[in-house]
Amino acid sequence: PYLVKYHELENVTDENWLSSFILLAKLSTPQDFWTFLKKLSPSSNFPNASDLIIFKENIEPKWESEFNHKGGKWTLQIPNSRQFPDSFDKILQLILLLVLSEELKYAKEIAGVYVCKRKNMRIDIWFGTSDKSKIEYSGEEINEKLQKFKSYFKLGARELESLVIFWKNHDSKNMNKINYEKKSKE
Repeated sequence: PYLVKYHELENVTDENWLSSFILLAKLSTPQDFWTFLKKLSPSSNFPNASDLIIFKENIEPKWESEFNHKGGKWTLQIPNSRQFPDSFDKILQLILLLVLSEELKYAKEIAGVYVCKRKNMRIDIWFGTSDKSKIEYSGEEINEKLQKFKSYFKLGARELESLVIFWKNHDSKNMNKINYEKKSKE
């Protein structure tokens, strides 16, 4: 099962960050997921400085947690997300569907999805592995699935061209940026 939690960063400190999240739902079945998705306000409507997390029930959304400390995250970011709010919402729906359905090859390595709304919105898919081949394969697979299912989610090429996908290890500042457009044309 996955737990869905939400918070706004107003009055949140390092000490109360994790406890400031409010539990919205527990997703144990496909029916739970679809019910939740229908009720979820579009992420583009979230207040600025807010976070939505959808993590496996037994994994805390902290870099230091036992599952996460050796891993990292694939980040999907639309630099002009305010210009394409519907695109961000559609990409989020697709990513949630892929992760929660365990459609991705290394789904067992995924801790969850972290949605962060700041100046630009981003989606982080947290992995608990540092295995370079699994990381690279997962990035390629995410790109392929975005291309494969874009028509189902009514995503146009222009919307996906601005999408930037990159990997960042939890334990370092090193990241390998991958430009979506270049990746999808290879």
